Amino acid sequence: MDYQDRKDPALASASQVEQLADSLSDAADALHARVMRAIRKRPLGGAAPPGLELVLSQAEAQTMFDAEVSLRQRANELYIDAGGYALQGLDTSQHSLMELTDTAKQKIARINNLKDLIAIGSDLLTLAGAVIAGKPDRVAKALGHMHEHFAGLKKDKAGPG
Repeated sequence: MDYQDRKDPALASASQVEQLADSLSDAADALHARVMRAIRKRPLGGAAPPGLELVLSQAEAQTMFDAEVSLRQRANELYIDAGGYALQGLDTSQHSLMELTDTAKQKIARINNLKDLIAIGSDLLTLAGAVIAGKPDRVAKALGHMHEHFAGLKKDKAGPG
């Protein structure tokens, strides 16, 4: 942990919880936009042409919309009682937390693999749920899982080496 981590502990105040809620709401917006782009590209009948960006079936789109709604609901819970969800003892900085959620939004906008899109949405829901539950250890675990997942995405992009 560097000096910044000790100076700016994540989620230690109501305003920091509100920052997370803002970021989760933005991620829900990105998820919605990404699903809508995928739906518009879905061909009517038949298989998608080779090289077509992420294409979702109706059931997959509905699942992603459900995840978006859940993410918005959790963000709204954080807004409603931000002070009640402030955590102490989290071993990460607010800056690091916000960078990670911003990375999630960026990945959502560009990702072409449905499995990874679902995983990022799930990671964000897990993070929000851990904050709402008031469990710093679960928050840390969710953040660690997100870091690992994003590192895995970078490796996949690099290809065989």
